[in-house]
Amino acid sequence: MLSDAVADFAAGPLTPSQKACDVARAMIAAAIDRAIAHSNSRPVAIALETVLTLETPPEASIFGRNERVSAQWAAFVNALAGQAAIVPAVLALAETAGLRNTRLIEAVIVGTEIDLRLTESVAPDHTDRGWDPAGTIAHVGAVLGAGRVLGLDAARMRHALGIAATQSAGLWAAFGTMTQTYHLAKAAADGVEAALLAHAGFTGPAAPIEGRRGFAALLAGRFRPEVVTDRLGTVFKLDQTAIESFPEHPGVRDVLARYALA
Repeated sequence: MLSDAVADFAAGPLTPSQKACDVARAMIAAAIDRAIAHSNSRPVAIALETVLTLETPPEASIFGRNERVSAQWAAFVNALAGQAAIVPAVLALAETAGLRNTRLIEAVIVGTEIDLRLTESVAPDHTDRGWDPAGTIAHVGAVLGAGRVLGLDAARMRHALGIAATQSAGLWAAFGTMTQTYHLAKAAADGVEAALLAHAGFTGPAAPIEGRRGFAALLAGRFRPEVVTDRLGTVFKLDQTAIESFPEHPGVRDVLARYALA
C-alpha cells in the first residue's frame, strides 16, 4: 500500500543526493531566519503569551527569544514565526533528544520529499476545493520529519502518519489573516504530537492516504498515487528545488551552531 511505502521510506536507509542535502540545510537556515525576524510580531506574541499560561516543560527554544516551552509548543510558535512546518517540528524534537547535523538533514529531506510528492499527486483538485496545503499536506511532512528524529520504525511511522493525517485541515478562507500561518503552526505541533504518540505505541489507520475514506479520497477529487511512489528513495524532488537565499538576521548562525549545522 502507498502508506506503507511512505512509512518504509521515512524510516529506512536514506541516500540523498548532495543537492537534496544542500537544499534541506538551506531550508533549515531560512526557517530559522524567518522565525527570528518575526519573533516579536503580533501573532507570535499572542501565541507565546497563550502558550506560556500552559506552563509546559522547558524542553525547546523559541528562536529569537529567551523563553523555552515543550517541544510541541516550541514547534507551534517557531512554525508560526518561521512560516514553515517541517523544520520547526524537526528542530524542536531534535533539541529535546540532543540530535545534530546529519540526522536533522535527513529528517527534513524525508518530510519535504513526501510533502512535495503528495502536493503534486492531488493537484489541482485539492486547492480547488478550498483546502490550504499548509494545513493539510504539511501535517504529513511534519510528522514524517518528526518521526525520523525519534527513530520510528516503519510500523510506528505508518501509525504516526495516520495520526497526523486525520488531523489535516486548513481553509483558504483564512488567507490574509493570522490563521493562515496558524495552519503551518498547527501542522508542526500536530506532527510532533503524532510522532510522540506513535513512539509510545498509539495506533492509527492502516491506509490514511490512499484508503477509501482516507486523505486523498476526501480532500481531492483526483489522486495520482504513482506520483508519490515513483522512484521514491532514488530520485529526489529536492534535486529540482532552488536553494533559497535570504537576508540573514543576527542570531541565525548561533542557532545553526546549536545543531552543528553552521
